[in-house]
Amino acid sequence: MSHQTATAAGRISEQIDDVQRSTRGAIAAIERSAVRLGEIDFTTQDVASSVEQQASATLEISHSLALIARNTKEIATAVGRANGHVADTRRSAGDVAASAETILAAARQLESKVQTFLDEVAA
Repeated sequence: MSHQTATAAGRISEQIDDVQRSTRGAIAAIERSAVRLGEIDFTTQDVASSVEQQASATLEISHSLALIARNTKEIATAVGRANGHVADTRRSAGDVAASAETILAAARQLESKVQTFLDEVAA
């Protein structure tokens, strides 16, 4: 009977180790994703800033050409839409970053709960 208990304890220990490895792997993957999402957010903001600068330059040009070109209004409208898309993209990037932080927090909480459970089982 003590041999069976030792065998069962060994299996439980192996399962606990597997759960801990899986949890660490999941947390590492989530952390990598969070870093990547941060990079994407930074890049998106950089692109958005460039697009905003381009939009500003385009508006200046369109005002200069207003006396000559009949299409200035159409260009300004297109730039306005681009600015709207930039704002949407920036909001989306912020939402993604916030979601990544939420997932990371949940993963850390899960790891803590698993560790507490394992400590209780080991006790």
